[in-house]
Amino acid sequence: MAKILRGQLVNFSAHSIVHIESAGIVVNDDGRIAWRGEFSQLPTQFKSLHIDDHGKRLLLPGFIDAHIHFPQYRMLAAPAKDLLEWLHRYTFPEEARYGDESYAASAAEIFLNRLFAHGTT
Repeated sequence: MAKILRGQLVNFSAHSIVHIESAGIVVNDDGRIAWRGEFSQLPTQFKSLHIDDHGKRLLLPGFIDAHIHFPQYRMLAAPAKDLLEWLHRYTFPEEARYGDESYAASAAEIFLNRLFAHGTT
C-alpha cells in the first residue's frame, strides 16, 4: 500500500550528507520511493495517501554491510575466553559444515532473509 513516511530524513551520497528536519518520503505499492523532500513541498498527487508520522525520529536508507562473515552468523555472541578459543570451538566446526551444499544453501537463505528483514543489504 502506498504511503508517506514523515520524520527527519538523513541521506548519504558520495559527496554529501543531506538532512531534512521535516521530511516526507512517498513509498509506492511496490515499496519503491516515488518522492522525497521537505514535507511542506509534498506534491499534490500524494496528499491523499496515509501518513506514518514518525515525529522527530530519523528516516534512514538501508545499511550496506561491507564486511560480514556469512558462515559465522549462527554463532554471534558465542562465549569464549579469547579469539583462538572462539575460532576452534565455534567458527572452524561451523565453517566445515558448509562443505555440504544443502546445508550451505539453507543457511544462505536464512542469512539473507534476516539481513533484508532488518534493512541491511
